Amino acid sequence: MRWAQRLKRVFKLDVETCPACGGTVKIIACIEDPPASSES
Repeated sequence: MRWAQRLKRVFKLDVETCPACGGTVKIIACIEDPPASSES
């Protein structure tokens, strides 16, 4: 199961659908390393 599917199942959060138009969103990156995501 992909992380996007887990978010949808557990939190009812659909990150693959655009909230504005309802179209499909292409996920291009996922930052999982905490030090990398906290850099400015």
